Formats: sequence, C-alpha cells, structure tokens
Amino acid sequence: MDAQQILDIAFREAKKMSSKTTIRKKGEAKYIEMDLIKLDVAYAIAMGYLNTYIKQASYELTDFEKELMDTLIDVPKKNKQIEKIKSIIKILKKLKSEHEMKIKYADHKKQSNEIRAAFYGRMSSLIKKLKFDAIESFTAELGTLPQIKKMDTIIIAGYPNVGKSQVLKTMSGHKIQTAAYPFTTKELLIGFAKNRYSEVQLIDTPGILDRPIEKRNSIEQKALLAMKYISKNILFIMDPSETCGYALKEQLNLKKEIEEKFKPKMFIVATKKDIQEVDVKVDCYINAKSREDVDKLRLLIMKHFF
Repeated sequence: MDAQQILDIAFREAKKMSSKTTIRKKGEAKYIEMDLIKLDVAYAIAMGYLNTYIKQASYELTDFEKELMDTLIDVPKKNKQIEKIKSIIKILKKLKSEHEMKIKYADHKKQSNEIRAAFYGRMSSLIKKLKFDAIESFTAELGTLPQIKKMDTIIIAGYPNVGKSQVLKTMSGHKIQTAAYPFTTKELLIGFAKNRYSEVQLIDTPGILDRPIEKRNSIEQKALLAMKYISKNILFIMDPSETCGYALKEQLNLKKEIEEKFKPKMFIVATKKDIQEVDVKVDCYINAKSREDVDKLRLLIMKHFF
C-alpha cells in the first residue's frame, strides 16, 4: 500500500462516518461537529496504518533470523523508513490537536471547513513523504523464514547422499517437517528425537552446508555464517566409500571448514559399517538404513551432546 492509498481510505471513511453519525446540534454548530468527526476519523485511520507499519517492522528476530534478513532486504533502508514514520507521527499528533482546537472555536461552518481542509492538506503532504517498500519487503520475507524452535538442537551436516536424511527420518520416527529456506530451492528438514523425558530438535541443512566453499555465492556464504546461531552441536555424517558421489577428501574439507567457522561440538558418523579402515577419526560407524544402528547412534549422540 502506498501513501495515496492510505489517504484515500482515511478521507473516504471520514466522510462516510460523518454522514452516518447522529448529530443533535443544529445550524452552524452541526457542520462544525461534522468537521471534528471527519478530522478525528481521518487522523485515526491514517495513524492506524502508520502504527501498523511500525509494529510489523519491529518484529523481534533471533540472531539467526537477523542474519537471514540482512541478505533478503535492505535493513538500513527499512530502519530509516521506521524512523521517518515515527517522526511524522509526532508531527501529526501536534497538528491534530492544534486544528481540532481551532475547529471547536470556529465562528461558522465555512471557517471550520477551511481549518479541517488545511489539516487534510498538511497530513497529506507529510504522509506522501513516506515510503513503505522496505518495510513491506521485511513483512513479506518474515513468512519465508524457517520456524526453528528455541530448544536443544543438533545440526546434521555433510555432503548429499551420505545418509543424512535417512538418519534424520529414522531418528525422528519419520515425523519430519519441511521449512522453506530463502537461500536455496531446497528445504530444511526438521525432526525431533527423544532424549529421556524431553525432545531434541534435529535439523538437516541441504544446500547450505553441503556445498564446497568455492561454489557458494555471497548469499550462501552469509547463510553459512548465520548457522552458528542455531546450535554448536554438529552431527557430521560422511561416506568413506565415496559411493555418495563425493571424494573423501572433499568431505573432510567440509568438516574442517565447519570446525574452523563454528568451533562446534562435533560427533562424526560414517555410514558404511564395512569400511572402517580409513585414516579418519570417526566416533561411530553405522548402516543408515538400519533401525538398530540409528537407535544406538541416537543414544550415543544424546550422551555426547547433552
């Protein structure tokens, strides 16, 4: 919605309300009262829209969400628009009080009409100075942010096809949520696993942590940085057989990058039980498709992280 639309609605509703309201006063006093109603309604509607924009733009974000939003919209522009709205709201409050008082003491309907029209003009010129595009972009992008709960969390990292999703689904009892992620056409996979009497959130991050650094664009780089706010607990899954399509060296490079960037608490899992002679420190070997293996893994990682 632009400034002119706000003004059109405000003035239209003001006119409609003044005609619907029963006014007991007669003669000139009746028209003065109608001007007061119009001024009050137009002001209230315009202020309602302006305060709504401020409320929407002031939505409290987590540190993770702030990092994501920085890549999606022009945050400094959004903040500048908020301050401009707040400044104009202060001016409008003062103008409303001044013009309202003048109308109350008007001698005749022509004078009150001129005063109300003058207020309309001042309000119009002020509101037309406002832009809402960055605020509206912010509001629209809020709906794209993944709904990550504030609770004990483990991030599952590794290259594609190493068994991440299978481990997540088995550990979560196949109750998986998908969340759109603004940096990729893929989705976050979110599951929940039992840890004694509570639950732990498990997040698989396809398209974010599984790309070589040299192949990531600037937005993906920032997304990778943002991941540090979710959790320091990283379950790194690798396929030493390389049947996943990625060399062991590439997988280890990704592991090293995550360690350097996040300084995480890491648990390393290899998904090929029959290949245990690799020069890599591995905390656990499993068959990702084995329920028994994944159940054992769940107990191990819960003990390791919590």
